[in-house]
Amino acid sequence: MNSVHLPNTISLDWERTPADSTVKTPVFTITGTGTGQASNSFPALKKDFPRLSNTSDSLSRKSSPPSTTCRLSVLKALREELPNEQFLYCADCAHTPWGDKPESFIVERTRAIVHFLLEKRAKAIVLACNTATAAAADILRRELSVPIIGIEPAVKPAAAHTRTGVIGVIATRRTTESARYLSLLKRFAGNVKVVTVAAPGLMECVECGDFNSETTRELLLKYLTPIKAAGADKLVLGCTHYPFLSEAISEIMGPEAELLEPGKPVALVTRARLRSLGLLNDEDSASCAYFVAGAKEHQATLKLLLPGSETIAELPV
Repeated sequence: MNSVHLPNTISLDWERTPADSTVKTPVFTITGTGTGQASNSFPALKKDFPRLSNTSDSLSRKSSPPSTTCRLSVLKALREELPNEQFLYCADCAHTPWGDKPESFIVERTRAIVHFLLEKRAKAIVLACNTATAAAADILRRELSVPIIGIEPAVKPAAAHTRTGVIGVIATRRTTESARYLSLLKRFAGNVKVVTVAAPGLMECVECGDFNSETTRELLLKYLTPIKAAGADKLVLGCTHYPFLSEAISEIMGPEAELLEPGKPVALVTRARLRSLGLLNDEDSASCAYFVAGAKEHQATLKLLLPGSETIAELPV
Protein backbone atom coordinates (compact mmCIF):
# COMPACT_ATOMS: atom_id res chain seq x y z
CA MET A 1 0.00 0.00 0.00
CA ASN A 2 2.92 2.35 0.74
CA SER A 3 5.49 3.51 -1.78
CA VAL A 4 8.22 6.08 -1.33
CA HIS A 5 8.60 8.29 -4.41
CA LEU A 6 10.97 10.90 -2.96
CA PRO A 7 12.92 11.45 0.25
CA ASN A 8 10.58 12.47 3.09
CA THR A 9 7.60 11.67 0.88
CA ILE A 10 5.10 8.91 1.64
CA SER A 11 2.42 8.01 -0.87
CA LEU A 12 -0.56 5.97 0.24
CA ASP A 13 -3.11 4.44 -2.09
CA TRP A 14 -6.20 2.36 -1.43
CA GLU A 15 -8.23 0.40 -3.93
CA ARG A 16 -11.52 2.14 -4.69
CA THR A 17 -14.02 1.81 -1.89
CA PRO A 18 -17.51 1.11 -3.24
CA ALA A 19 -19.57 4.26 -3.32
CA ASP A 20 -22.76 5.25 -4.98
CA SER A 21 -21.56 6.93 -8.17
CA THR A 22 -24.81 6.89 -10.07
CA VAL A 23 -25.33 10.63 -9.53
CA LYS A 24 -22.63 12.70 -11.16
CA THR A 25 -21.76 16.38 -10.95
CA PRO A 26 -19.38 18.89 -12.49
CA VAL A 27 -15.82 17.73 -12.79
CA PHE A 28 -13.80 20.76 -13.78
CA THR A 29 -13.82 24.42 -14.56
CA ILE A 30 -12.99 26.22 -17.74
CA THR A 31 -12.87 29.97 -18.04
CA GLY A 32 -12.58 32.04 -21.15
CA THR A 33 -10.84 35.36 -21.68
CA GLY A 34 -8.54 36.36 -24.53
CA THR A 35 -7.47 36.23 -28.15
CA GLY A 36 -7.54 32.65 -29.38
CA GLN A 37 -5.79 31.10 -32.35
CA ALA A 38 -5.78 27.35 -32.68
CA SER A 39 -2.86 25.32 -33.94
CA ASN A 40 -2.92 22.45 -36.42
CA SER A 41 -4.04 20.19 -33.59
CA PHE A 42 -7.40 21.95 -33.87
CA PRO A 43 -7.93 22.10 -37.66
CA ALA A 44 -11.52 23.25 -37.22
CA LEU A 45 -10.28 26.27 -35.27
CA LYS A 46 -7.67 27.65 -37.67
CA LYS A 47 -8.75 31.22 -37.29
CA ASP A 48 -8.07 34.27 -35.16
CA PHE A 49 -10.59 35.12 -32.49
CA PRO A 50 -11.05 38.86 -32.02
CA ARG A 51 -9.74 40.47 -28.90
CA LEU A 52 -12.44 40.63 -26.28
CA SER A 53 -11.47 43.30 -23.77
CA ASN A 54 -13.08 46.40 -22.29
CA THR A 55 -16.37 45.82 -24.13
CA SER A 56 -19.73 44.42 -23.17
CA ASP A 57 -18.88 41.43 -25.39
CA SER A 58 -15.93 40.41 -23.24
CA LEU A 59 -16.25 36.73 -22.34
CA SER A 60 -14.69 35.04 -19.36
CA ARG A 61 -15.47 31.31 -19.48
CA LYS A 62 -15.24 28.87 -16.66
CA SER A 63 -16.35 25.45 -15.33
CA SER A 64 -15.46 24.22 -11.84
CA PRO A 65 -16.45 22.10 -8.79
CA PRO A 66 -18.13 23.18 -5.55
CA SER A 67 -17.15 24.72 -2.22
CA THR A 68 -18.40 24.30 1.33
CA THR A 69 -21.21 26.81 0.92
CA CYS A 70 -22.95 25.06 -1.97
CA ARG A 71 -21.01 27.16 -4.47
CA LEU A 72 -18.19 26.30 -6.81
CA SER A 73 -15.02 27.28 -5.02
CA VAL A 74 -12.89 28.25 -8.02
CA LEU A 75 -15.75 29.84 -9.93
CA LYS A 76 -16.75 31.79 -6.83
CA ALA A 77 -13.20 33.09 -6.37
CA LEU A 78 -12.93 34.03 -10.04
CA ARG A 79 -16.21 35.93 -10.03
CA GLU A 80 -15.16 37.82 -6.92
CA GLU A 81 -11.76 38.72 -8.39
CA LEU A 82 -13.13 39.45 -11.89
CA PRO A 83 -16.53 41.06 -11.19
CA ASN A 84 -16.99 42.50 -14.70
CA GLU A 85 -16.39 39.33 -16.68
CA GLN A 86 -18.88 36.94 -18.24
CA PHE A 87 -18.28 33.31 -17.28
CA LEU A 88 -19.21 30.13 -19.04
CA TYR A 89 -19.27 27.08 -16.79
CA CYS A 90 -18.64 23.76 -18.54
CA ALA A 91 -18.89 20.46 -16.68
CA ASP A 92 -18.69 16.83 -17.72
CA CYS A 93 -21.19 14.97 -15.55
CA ALA A 94 -21.66 12.36 -18.26
CA HIS A 95 -18.15 10.94 -17.88
CA THR A 96 -17.21 11.39 -14.23
CA PRO A 97 -15.22 10.45 -12.27
CA TRP A 98 -12.11 11.50 -14.21
CA GLY A 99 -9.63 10.68 -11.46
CA ASP A 100 -9.21 7.03 -12.41
CA LYS A 101 -9.65 7.36 -16.17
CA PRO A 102 -6.76 6.87 -18.66
CA GLU A 103 -4.74 9.97 -19.40
CA SER A 104 -5.60 9.76 -23.09
CA PHE A 105 -9.31 9.99 -22.26
CA ILE A 106 -8.79 13.02 -20.03
CA VAL A 107 -6.77 14.81 -22.70
CA GLU A 108 -9.35 14.19 -25.42
CA ARG A 109 -12.31 15.22 -23.26
CA THR A 110 -10.52 18.38 -22.18
CA ARG A 111 -9.69 19.16 -25.81
CA ALA A 112 -13.31 18.71 -26.82
CA ILE A 113 -14.60 21.06 -24.14
CA VAL A 114 -11.93 23.66 -24.82
CA HIS A 115 -12.85 23.45 -28.51
CA PHE A 116 -16.46 24.23 -27.56
CA LEU A 117 -15.35 27.23 -25.48
CA LEU A 118 -13.20 28.61 -28.26
CA GLU A 119 -16.13 28.36 -30.65
CA LYS A 120 -17.95 30.49 -28.07
CA ARG A 121 -15.07 32.98 -28.44
CA ALA A 122 -13.55 32.44 -25.02
CA LYS A 123 -10.53 34.64 -24.40
CA ALA A 124 -8.93 32.49 -21.67
CA ILE A 125 -9.33 29.00 -20.28
CA VAL A 126 -9.19 28.02 -16.61
CA LEU A 127 -8.89 24.28 -15.97
CA ALA A 128 -10.37 24.10 -12.48
CA CYS A 129 -9.47 20.45 -12.06
CA ASN A 130 -6.17 19.05 -10.83
CA THR A 131 -6.63 15.91 -12.92
CA ALA A 132 -7.30 17.84 -16.13
CA THR A 133 -4.39 20.20 -15.43
CA ALA A 134 -1.96 17.35 -14.82
CA ALA A 135 -2.96 15.52 -18.00
CA ALA A 136 -3.77 18.27 -20.48
CA ALA A 137 -2.52 21.75 -19.51
CA ASP A 138 0.93 21.50 -21.09
CA ILE A 139 -0.51 19.93 -24.25
CA LEU A 140 -3.10 22.68 -24.64
CA ARG A 141 -0.49 25.39 -24.08
CA ARG A 142 1.56 23.97 -26.95
CA GLU A 143 -1.46 23.78 -29.22
CA LEU A 144 -3.24 27.05 -28.48
CA SER A 145 -2.41 30.72 -28.14
CA VAL A 146 -5.15 31.56 -25.62
CA PRO A 147 -4.08 31.73 -21.96
CA ILE A 148 -4.45 28.35 -20.26
CA ILE A 149 -4.57 28.65 -16.45
CA GLY A 150 -4.37 25.37 -14.60
CA ILE A 151 -4.66 24.23 -11.01
CA GLU A 152 -2.07 22.41 -8.97
CA PRO A 153 -2.20 21.12 -5.40
CA ALA A 154 -1.03 23.89 -3.05
CA VAL A 155 2.18 22.09 -2.12
CA LYS A 156 4.36 25.21 -2.40
CA PRO A 157 2.55 27.36 0.20
CA ALA A 158 1.97 24.36 2.45
CA ALA A 159 5.66 23.48 2.49
CA ALA A 160 6.67 27.12 2.96
CA HIS A 161 4.44 27.74 5.96
CA THR A 162 4.33 24.45 7.86
CA ARG A 163 5.39 24.74 11.48
CA THR A 164 5.69 21.01 12.12
CA GLY A 165 7.63 20.19 8.96
CA VAL A 166 4.87 17.81 7.83
CA ILE A 167 2.19 18.44 5.22
CA GLY A 168 -0.59 16.20 3.94
CA VAL A 169 -2.09 15.97 0.47
CA ILE A 170 -5.30 14.21 -0.56
CA ALA A 171 -6.09 13.96 -4.27
CA THR A 172 -7.30 11.62 -6.97
CA ARG A 173 -5.11 8.71 -7.95
CA ARG A 174 -4.50 10.27 -11.37
CA THR A 175 -3.18 13.46 -9.75
CA THR A 176 -0.95 11.71 -7.20
CA GLU A 177 0.64 9.58 -9.92
CA SER A 178 1.19 12.44 -12.38
CA ALA A 179 4.61 13.71 -13.39
CA ARG A 180 3.41 17.24 -12.68
CA TYR A 181 2.65 16.41 -9.05
CA LEU A 182 5.97 14.63 -8.52
CA SER A 183 7.66 17.69 -10.00
CA LEU A 184 5.88 19.89 -7.45
CA LEU A 185 7.24 17.76 -4.65
CA LYS A 186 10.78 17.89 -6.01
CA ARG A 187 10.71 21.66 -6.53
CA PHE A 188 8.97 22.84 -3.38
CA ALA A 189 8.83 20.10 -0.72
CA GLY A 190 12.38 18.85 -0.48
CA ASN A 191 12.82 20.05 3.09
CA VAL A 192 9.54 18.81 4.55
CA LYS A 193 7.80 15.50 5.00
CA VAL A 194 4.86 15.02 2.63
CA VAL A 195 2.18 12.39 3.25
CA THR A 196 0.28 11.93 -0.01
CA VAL A 197 -2.96 9.95 0.02
CA ALA A 198 -4.88 8.92 -3.08
CA ALA A 199 -8.53 9.15 -2.07
CA PRO A 200 -10.83 7.23 -4.41
CA GLY A 201 -14.52 7.55 -3.60
CA LEU A 202 -14.52 11.06 -2.12
CA MET A 203 -15.46 12.77 -5.34
CA GLU A 204 -18.41 10.41 -5.74
CA CYS A 205 -19.57 11.30 -2.22
CA VAL A 206 -19.62 14.96 -3.17
CA GLU A 207 -21.46 14.22 -6.39
CA CYS A 208 -24.13 12.35 -4.45
CA GLY A 209 -24.51 15.22 -2.00
CA ASP A 210 -23.17 13.02 0.84
CA PHE A 211 -21.09 15.74 2.46
CA ASN A 212 -21.32 14.40 6.00
CA SER A 213 -22.79 10.92 5.73
CA GLU A 214 -21.47 7.88 7.56
CA THR A 215 -19.91 6.51 4.36
CA THR A 216 -18.17 9.81 3.67
CA ARG A 217 -16.85 10.11 7.20
CA GLU A 218 -15.54 6.53 7.11
CA LEU A 219 -13.63 7.27 3.91
CA LEU A 220 -12.27 10.52 5.29
CA LEU A 221 -11.20 8.85 8.52
CA LYS A 222 -9.31 6.21 6.56
CA TYR A 223 -7.57 8.71 4.31
CA LEU A 224 -6.83 11.37 6.91
CA THR A 225 -5.69 9.18 9.82
CA PRO A 226 -2.12 8.63 8.50
CA ILE A 227 -1.80 12.34 7.71
CA LYS A 228 -2.93 13.39 11.17
CA ALA A 229 -0.79 10.70 12.82
CA ALA A 230 2.27 12.06 10.99
CA GLY A 231 1.73 15.47 12.59
CA ALA A 232 0.72 17.46 9.51
CA ASP A 233 -0.38 21.02 10.22
CA LYS A 234 -1.20 21.80 6.56
CA LEU A 235 -3.61 19.73 4.49
CA VAL A 236 -3.71 20.32 0.76
CA LEU A 237 -7.10 19.61 -0.83
CA GLY A 238 -5.86 18.33 -4.17
CA CYS A 239 -9.23 17.99 -5.87
CA THR A 240 -11.66 20.83 -6.40
CA HIS A 241 -14.51 18.65 -5.15
CA TYR A 242 -12.97 18.33 -1.70
CA PRO A 243 -13.81 21.82 -0.34
CA PHE A 244 -17.38 20.55 -0.14
CA LEU A 245 -16.10 18.23 2.60
CA SER A 246 -14.19 20.89 4.53
CA GLU A 247 -16.43 20.74 7.60
CA ALA A 248 -16.08 16.99 7.99
CA ILE A 249 -12.35 17.15 7.20
CA SER A 250 -11.75 19.85 9.80
CA GLU A 251 -13.58 17.84 12.45
CA ILE A 252 -11.19 14.93 11.87
CA MET A 253 -7.97 16.93 11.45
CA GLY A 254 -8.66 19.33 14.31
CA PRO A 255 -8.15 23.10 14.57
CA GLU A 256 -4.35 22.85 14.37
CA ALA A 257 -4.47 21.75 10.71
CA GLU A 258 -5.04 24.39 8.03
CA LEU A 259 -6.87 23.37 4.86
CA LEU A 260 -5.45 24.77 1.63
CA GLU A 261 -7.54 25.05 -1.54
CA PRO A 262 -6.66 26.76 -4.83
CA GLY A 263 -9.59 29.06 -5.57
CA LYS A 264 -8.14 32.43 -4.53
CA PRO A 265 -4.61 31.86 -5.92
CA VAL A 266 -6.01 30.74 -9.27
CA ALA A 267 -8.25 33.80 -9.44
CA LEU A 268 -5.30 36.10 -8.72
CA VAL A 269 -3.19 34.43 -11.41
CA THR A 270 -6.05 34.68 -13.90
CA ARG A 271 -6.50 38.37 -13.21
CA ALA A 272 -2.78 39.01 -13.59
CA ARG A 273 -2.65 37.17 -16.91
CA LEU A 274 -5.63 39.09 -18.28
CA ARG A 275 -4.20 42.39 -17.11
CA SER A 276 -0.82 41.66 -18.72
CA LEU A 277 -2.54 40.93 -22.03
CA GLY A 278 -4.88 43.92 -21.86
CA LEU A 279 -7.91 41.66 -21.67
CA LEU A 280 -9.61 42.76 -18.46
CA ASN A 281 -13.16 43.97 -18.95
CA ASP A 282 -13.69 47.37 -17.33
CA GLU A 283 -17.43 47.49 -17.98
CA ASP A 284 -19.97 45.81 -15.74
CA SER A 285 -21.32 42.96 -17.83
CA ALA A 286 -21.08 40.16 -15.29
CA SER A 287 -22.93 36.92 -16.01
CA CYS A 288 -22.50 33.18 -15.85
CA ALA A 289 -23.93 30.54 -18.19
CA TYR A 290 -23.84 26.82 -17.49
CA PHE A 291 -23.25 23.95 -19.94
CA VAL A 292 -23.19 20.44 -18.50
CA ALA A 293 -22.74 17.10 -20.26
CA GLY A 294 -25.42 14.83 -18.80
CA ALA A 295 -27.45 17.76 -17.46
CA LYS A 296 -30.83 16.19 -18.15
CA GLU A 297 -30.05 13.08 -16.14
CA HIS A 298 -28.69 15.01 -13.17
CA GLN A 299 -30.88 18.09 -12.86
CA ALA A 300 -31.71 17.55 -9.19
CA THR A 301 -28.09 17.23 -8.10
CA LEU A 302 -27.00 20.11 -10.32
CA LYS A 303 -29.59 22.38 -8.74
CA LEU A 304 -28.10 21.47 -5.36
CA LEU A 305 -24.53 22.15 -6.47
CA LEU A 306 -25.32 25.17 -8.67
CA PRO A 307 -27.75 27.21 -6.60
CA GLY A 308 -29.08 30.31 -8.28
CA SER A 309 -28.44 29.06 -11.80
CA GLU A 310 -31.64 29.68 -13.73
CA THR A 311 -30.87 27.43 -16.67
CA ILE A 312 -28.40 24.62 -17.22
CA ALA A 313 -27.94 23.72 -20.88
CA GLU A 314 -26.62 20.43 -22.22
CA LEU A 315 -22.96 20.58 -23.19
CA PRO A 316 -23.03 19.47 -26.85
CA VAL A 317 -19.67 17.68 -26.89
